[in-house]
Amino acid sequence: MNQIETEIKLKEFYKLIKTYSFQEASEKAGELMKCGSFDGQGKQIIGVLIDIASKFNEDRKHKEAIETVKIINQFKDYIKDKKTENIILNELELAEGRIKLLSKPRFLQVVLTTMCNLDCIMCGLPQAYYVMPDSIKESITGYMPYLESVIWQGGEPLLYKGFKDLFKTAGLYGIEQTVTTNGLLVDEEILEIIENTQGMIHLDISIDGIDEATYAKIRRKGNFNALLKKIDLINKTITKKKSFMLGMQSVVMKSNYKQIDRMVEFAIEKGFSKILFQRLFPSYLAKDEGLNDEENNFAVSKINEYRERFEKQQMIINIDSNIEYVNKESACAEIHKDESQVCEKQIDLSLHDTNKNNDIFCLAPWKRMFIGRENIVMPVCHCDVDGIKVDDVCDLWNGKGMIDFRKRLLEGRLPEQCVTFCKTSGDCFERIRKTGK
Repeated sequence: MNQIETEIKLKEFYKLIKTYSFQEASEKAGELMKCGSFDGQGKQIIGVLIDIASKFNEDRKHKEAIETVKIINQFKDYIKDKKTENIILNELELAEGRIKLLSKPRFLQVVLTTMCNLDCIMCGLPQAYYVMPDSIKESITGYMPYLESVIWQGGEPLLYKGFKDLFKTAGLYGIEQTVTTNGLLVDEEILEIIENTQGMIHLDISIDGIDEATYAKIRRKGNFNALLKKIDLINKTITKKKSFMLGMQSVVMKSNYKQIDRMVEFAIEKGFSKILFQRLFPSYLAKDEGLNDEENNFAVSKINEYRERFEKQQMIINIDSNIEYVNKESACAEIHKDESQVCEKQIDLSLHDTNKNNDIFCLAPWKRMFIGRENIVMPVCHCDVDGIKVDDVCDLWNGKGMIDFRKRLLEGRLPEQCVTFCKTSGDCFERIRKTGK
């Protein structure tokens, strides 16, 4: 069978799976395995099948996901690495509704330290001293053969003495890495490491003001002119690495919400590829900085205006946000006036219709893990509804807290914060809920 005939059979094969004709697809897989011109495409076929299984799980078509995994296993001779094996097992366990997992986490978000060289008005972490212990560092290193991506954050992650070792080790496995930093400690050594590290690298710099006065007010102890020099150094040093993105993150508040136009212009001028506009949370730390409804909706409309314009123009800068329009008719808007208080009230989703349940179901507890200070472990950084902590680092992924979280989701019993925060927090959290990524 020649290459063209193989390509035709592949298209027929994928179509059979997508139309739920799994028996025929299984038979077609057997035919493909006999194709002499097939061997070079084995890895590619597995990748496509994994995407199909993932989409079934995202759509909560779990039976179809299970059947797809069965077909993937017919190509097991082409699965050569632990990461791919883990992804397949993970999709199967999600489809089967397992709450104690044999698969390892695929996405990590890690607080390395709460130490910081700044004292931002909206952040309480520097007052809660924490440095990730070596035991957790060893656990993270053990996960690396299975990881697809990891987010390093703080405090200021570059202050963690083991950062460079973790970063380099992740690079050996081609893991996509994001470093969330204020940028002021970036130097030539760090940039050289980034340039020589395999895998996609995102360097996300937190910038909440693009003039000296606003920046200094929000990011106390910071120096805006020093930041500008660091951004110039980054653009000068990292010129050849295609798998690198410079990102900007901005917390939107009273002191800067009218600067959104200038923030976007600044990001374009300074070579940023993306901007994430974030809501102020928790608001009690910067009491006078919370937006009222009118200000919030002004900010959202501005952000959406740029996002839509850039999408139409296919510009290289991507605009993202976890800020939503305030819906005054929604009870959710009034439930948590003091976001410092964690509400543990339960919502029984069995009383809701199927579409509502589909809309709120979250894949994150099966795919990703946030490791915070004091051994706090949860699916995402805002899921701390029960104070999920572990006594033993061996219990990180399958500790009681994570298992209970998965069980609660399957039973349709969600902490109210899932509704009042996650469902009103824009595209970022919607993607996490629907894809787990």
